[in-house]
Amino acid sequence: MRQAYGLWSSLKCMQQLEVDIIGEKVISSQVVPDVQPPMDAVEYAECEAVVKDFPPFREAMKKRGIEDMDLLMVDAWCVGYHSDADAPSRRLAKPLIFCRTESDCPMENGYARPVEGIHVLVDMQNMKVIEFEDRKLVPLPPADPLRNYTPGETRGGVDRSDVKPLQIIQPEGPSFRVNGHYVEWQKWNFRIGFTPREGLVIHSVAYVDGSRGRRPLAHRLSFVEMVVPYGDPNEPHYRKNAFDAGEDGLGKNAHSLKKGCDCLGFIKYFDAHFTNFTGGIETIDNCVCLHEEDHGILWKHQDWRTGLAEVRRSRRLTVSFICTVANYEYGFFWHFYQERWKNRS
Repeated sequence: MRQAYGLWSSLKCMQQLEVDIIGEKVISSQVVPDVQPPMDAVEYAECEAVVKDFPPFREAMKKRGIEDMDLLMVDAWCVGYHSDADAPSRRLAKPLIFCRTESDCPMENGYARPVEGIHVLVDMQNMKVIEFEDRKLVPLPPADPLRNYTPGETRGGVDRSDVKPLQIIQPEGPSFRVNGHYVEWQKWNFRIGFTPREGLVIHSVAYVDGSRGRRPLAHRLSFVEMVVPYGDPNEPHYRKNAFDAGEDGLGKNAHSLKKGCDCLGFIKYFDAHFTNFTGGIETIDNCVCLHEEDHGILWKHQDWRTGLAEVRRSRRLTVSFICTVANYEYGFFWHFYQERWKNRS
């Protein structure tokens, strides 16, 4: 297993250390120069604190009627690479600013109120503001409770009440079998893995095909990048071309389903473990969800002469995880079906 660690050299150039690990033993390592690891939540928090404490920034916020720094959200966006000034010899961020309206509403959508007209450049290695300009006084969008992630009555409405409870039960347990991270279901088998960048990784997918035995189908399945190009040529949006996997990490931002289950039925959870910003081990409990789902009709036939009918329900196995990168939620669902897999080559 290969792990990547971010490190700074004595010349303050960003480098990345790649380490090959088998079991609990390091078998090789190499320093890769002139590259940078993704930014980390620790860096985000430090950057936000530095910007909020910068006197010219505080003055610019006062001009916009913002006195309470706790209402501000400072997102440390990677600068990208637009010129030699953005070369990887420096670790830079150009934060985007947003402002909530209430300090006691934890589910308020602060991203609905961007603070624009501000240019900030932060040296993330030394955690200091190196450029600042208050370029244009742009009015803040008005508060709109309809944009918040709160119950309907708190937003001037009501939640949907015209549906009755739906119960998913499996009194005899699930049809899948799990041994560690090895999963078997129907004729499928595979292994579940997880990385801080990609999140869920599915290894060694195979299908047991009668007398032909185990047929390998995929060595490694994952979602390696999520690119969000905003496509707005105006400042500061022209540089908003987010690589949410490479710059932030889908796995590092995955949900712990202990805080709110996203699956129904009999569920098997898997924890995620990876190295954090300091090189220690970080764990996300109940990060990957494995469960079965009803999937409508698999096949049906009725004989018009006899009036007799045969029908089979379809079932699928779902492996999933969900992550949040800033104000974007991503749900990743891998489905395995009962239809017989055929070699079409």
